[in-house]
Order: sequence, then C-alpha cells, then structure tokens
Amino acid sequence: MSTFMKPASIIQGEKRAEEIEKKKREEAQKAQQKAEVERAQKQVDTIAAKKPPVTPTPAATSSPAAKSTTTTTATTATTTTATTTPTATAKATTEKKSESWVNQVAKDAEEDANKSENTSEFTAVEDTVKKRKAKKDPIYTTKEEAVNAFKSLLSDKGVGEDDQWKPTLSRIISDQRYRALKTLSERKKVFKQFKEELGERMVTEKRSKDRSAREGFMELLAETKDLKPGMSYHALCPYIEKDERFKAVVAESDRAEYLHRYQQQEAKG
Repeated sequence: MSTFMKPASIIQGEKRAEEIEKKKREEAQKAQQKAEVERAQKQVDTIAAKKPPVTPTPAATSSPAAKSTTTTTATTATTTTATTTPTATAKATTEKKSESWVNQVAKDAEEDANKSENTSEFTAVEDTVKKRKAKKDPIYTTKEEAVNAFKSLLSDKGVGEDDQWKPTLSRIISDQRYRALKTLSERKKVFKQFKEELGERMVTEKRSKDRSAREGFMELLAETKDLKPGMSYHALCPYIEKDERFKAVVAESDRAEYLHRYQQQEAKG
C-alpha cells in the first residue's frame, strides 16, 4: 500500500497558517487583558470619586513637602492598585484552576492504583486456543513399506508417465510420505520406477480394454440377423450403431476390420 506524501509547499503553507493563527490568539489575549485593566481602572476611579475628600491635618497643610508627598503617594497607590488588581485576580483564578485539575488527576490516579492493587477481583481465563502439534513422520519397518508409501503419494497426486521430477516436486514435498525415503537419489529412482510401472500398466489395461471391446463387437455381429454375407460396413451400421458394444470400439477402422474378420470366419465355417 503506497503512502501519500504532502508536497513541501503545502507543508510550509500549513505551518505559516498555524503561526498566523497563533499570533492572532496571542493578540486577542493581550487585547482582552488590556480591556480588563482599563475596566478595573475605571472601577477604581469611580470608587475614588464617591469617597469624601480627605481633610488634611494642619501639619500636612502647612508643609508643602508633606502636601507634595501625600499627593504623590495617593497617585502611586491608585496606579498600583489599578494595575495590580486585574493581574492578581487573573493569576489567582489560573492558579486555582490548575490546582483543581492537579488534585483531580491525583485523585483519579490514586483510585486507579487502588483498583490495580485489588487482585482478588481478577479471574483466570483459560486459553481456549489449542496448540497445534506437529505430526510425527510415520515409521516404516521395511524398505518395501517405505517405497510403497512413496509410490502411493505419487499415485494420490496424479503423477503421470510423462511428468518430470522438478515440476512434480512442488506437489509432493509437503506430504509426510515424501520423507519415507531418506535420500534424494532414492526418491528419484522410485519416481522413475513408478512412471515405468504406470506406463506398463496403462498399456496392459488398454490391451485388455481393446480385447474386451473387440469380443463384444464380435458378439454383436453374431447376434445381428440383418447381417448378410459380403455386406459392407456402412450398410451394416444403421442396424447396430446404437448398441453399446458398437460404441465401445472407438475407431471406425477397427470396427470395419473386425467385420471383415468375422465375415472371413463365417465363410470358412
């Protein structure tokens, strides 16, 4: 499965968009803080305007230095209060939220640890998957048994007299009977022997089948009352072509030959 790789231009564009978005969030946060400071300053100014004017003491009134100091102190206190109040409030709120979140996480972790330690609730589950045991190779007490086992493998896999060793190997190598013979030379020798025996057996079977078909056809000719002396094969076919003994002889030339032999025997008899 192929993996899609984004072009470098797209990746750079995404990073640039993230930076711009981050910058916008920072500017919005600063603007919000500034607005809070200004609102707090107005509240302080409103409260200060509602308070009754402070009556200076004779010492403070008569002393220009004291008057100047008092005025400067009041101004500084007002500015400090205006600046500190919103910042301190925001800081206290953030610390309170952070402390609450930390406490909650610690509480959840403690509960999870307590559950983990309580192993009495756990129950053992039996593995239902049965392990597959490798089958052992059968033991052959004699060489003949081993050879016959290998030949039965070749027979079950449909090995023919024209098959070659290398293409056949992939069909038989996974079978346990392949290891009945221990060496490669033994397997090849028995493989060749099997094909020779198979060829001989096929020839014998074909001869037997042909003999049975010939004998059946001869019986059919003897039973055919419409067969006349000197009658040709094609003239006889309509009378016997539907009989199974006729069909058993596949080659038309063989059927014509058998008819000729039958007519010669009848003429001598």
